[in-house]
Amino acid sequence: MGSNGEAPVQIQTGLWINWSRGPVYGATITLTRSDANTLIAFIAFFVAWVGTCIWRIICFALHYALSSKGEQDGLHRQQQAILRNASEPEAGLRLIAMVFWAWRRRARNAFWRLLLPFLIALACVVIGTLASVFSSRITDIGSEVLIGGDNCTAIGTYVDFADKESDPYEAYLVPVSMQRSFQIETAANYALQCYSDNGTTELGCDYFVQRRLPIKMDMNAGCPFNSSLCKSQDQNLILDTGYLDSHVHFGINSAPKDRFLYRRVLHCAPLVTEGHRFATRDQYGNPATAYVYEDQPMRSNYTFVWGNTSTYSHPDYNIHVVPAFYENGRLNRLSLMNPSLELSQGRNDSEILLFFLSSNALDFNTKTEDPWYNAVRARNVSTFLTDSSTNTTVVQNYTLYQQSEPASPLGCRLQDQYCNPNKPLDVGCSPLGTIFDPIMRAMKPFDEDVEGLLARVGWFTYVIGDMVAFHHVPNVLGSHALLSRRRITSDGVQGNLPNNQWMLDMQYWLQINLASMQEAAIIIATGPSSPGQAPLFTVKPKRAAERAMCRSQKINSKDHASFSLVGIVIVFSAGLLFVVISYSLDPLMACLQRRRGVAEYRRLEWSTNGFLQLQRLGYETVGQGTWSNADGDVPVTKRGEVLAQLDTRDPRFPRVGRFAEESVQDQISLLTDKASSGYRDRIIEHK
Repeated sequence: MGSNGEAPVQIQTGLWINWSRGPVYGATITLTRSDANTLIAFIAFFVAWVGTCIWRIICFALHYALSSKGEQDGLHRQQQAILRNASEPEAGLRLIAMVFWAWRRRARNAFWRLLLPFLIALACVVIGTLASVFSSRITDIGSEVLIGGDNCTAIGTYVDFADKESDPYEAYLVPVSMQRSFQIETAANYALQCYSDNGTTELGCDYFVQRRLPIKMDMNAGCPFNSSLCKSQDQNLILDTGYLDSHVHFGINSAPKDRFLYRRVLHCAPLVTEGHRFATRDQYGNPATAYVYEDQPMRSNYTFVWGNTSTYSHPDYNIHVVPAFYENGRLNRLSLMNPSLELSQGRNDSEILLFFLSSNALDFNTKTEDPWYNAVRARNVSTFLTDSSTNTTVVQNYTLYQQSEPASPLGCRLQDQYCNPNKPLDVGCSPLGTIFDPIMRAMKPFDEDVEGLLARVGWFTYVIGDMVAFHHVPNVLGSHALLSRRRITSDGVQGNLPNNQWMLDMQYWLQINLASMQEAAIIIATGPSSPGQAPLFTVKPKRAAERAMCRSQKINSKDHASFSLVGIVIVFSAGLLFVVISYSLDPLMACLQRRRGVAEYRRLEWSTNGFLQLQRLGYETVGQGTWSNADGDVPVTKRGEVLAQLDTRDPRFPRVGRFAEESVQDQISLLTDKASSGYRDRIIEHK
């Protein structure tokens, strides 16, 4: 929904607080998708590195635990060598499996002796893999982002033209009407796709913070007007949004103290026409029916007039809206009727909206007893069919139905309410009233905080005011506002309708209205879709609270990603701790043991089992090299000293020799001074 022609959305990147997660855990970093992918890849690499460090720490501890003086078999020595030299758990897992296979019949209890290091290596591999895959889940908290709000402007909808030189029609009515139509048409598509249970993210249903706003539906409500006006006394409709949180539902990011609640209630009923209609003629002199729901009509002597249905009329619906708006207890200048006492009941706390539905020449295929559509007037139709086989004409008779009224009236009361969530509802809410009144009545619930929370309520009222008023839905969409129209056949016949079709239509209209509110808050935060279209009537936020609201609008963006700063700090802090321990454990333990003289053998075995020290031992055994740093990590020879190549004359028993051409006896003679007699005897015996 966010990419249908409105101004490009400017997203705030960097650090901000997402109050949905609180002041601490809500610390959020927003990045573009490319930068986010880089960060995710780096986190995965870092977690894998930390995993190897944890493995090395475990190996160090296990090596020390298994180290002991005295003679041990080859399995033990090789196990210790693996723990000392396997830099990664994957390598340790493979080497332990190889050692087990080689020693399975040669060493005592080989399986049980290797089981612990094998399980530890396996656990490190599995956990490390999962951590690398899901590490971003710890820090990546979704696609919620904050709109920049630098171009926040609202289109002025109530303007005094007295001091304007521009033509009001060209300067105001045309651009504002175009913008309103765009918003409502976009909202209608969104509501049809996303307010249903089968809406998907592929349709853009994940654009708003909340995919859809809740609506409570009471289909057994009483009459909203004097009981004599309603066709039914107990099968009317109340649609109630409940208390919508400015932060949770509308995505206005704010601390709890800066939030407010908004509620919209719609109470509707089909109206009787008996005693409220009379025959007349339209402006062209054709027969018409006039409807009166006023004691003193504001225009002529009727509230609404519509020509009687003609078979030559277009087979489609028309919807006409006649509103009455109250402001400070009086009808305001936008009202088109002065409701009768039966209609108003002396109340001025709601908008009163009359919707006249005309089906014109549209036929219904079955009798429709829905009280608004009310198609019960039968019409016999004959169709002539030709039988090609007999070349005869057959007359087929059937019955269609038409609306019993030229214009069927439906009346609604619309009320709005604001609440301060920081107070109990019984004292923190304004009375239900019109869109023009709650801001004034809300002074007490909001403690007359004109520069703070009350200013936020006022700006929100301006945002959802005339541009997304409920009665504009049928005004803009016309017959397309009716869900029933989706069942009209190609030859202009209305398909089957349930008896509560009018209720489904009203629910759809309110869904469109709520989607318009969701979209309006975003359009205002980003600026109008055509800023140059109505330069005289753009309204900038003046108060600090209003400007803060403009910079607090959240949406979901597929082009950005948000990360938890706390999660990033935890991952990197804990990871760096393991890295530091891994790299400092060996030298710190060595220093401590040298000073205190404890566990000397374990330290020396750990050092000697390093693969470079094992290489040194191999060369020293055959008298090669003059070595130093024999208790460190990297032993070295004297400068310029060379070492023998590998003796491969027996491929099944390669060994280190001074020269490849020397015989075994020559090597033995060179070993006399340095090698033990036991080692010398073993070489002779082997040859």
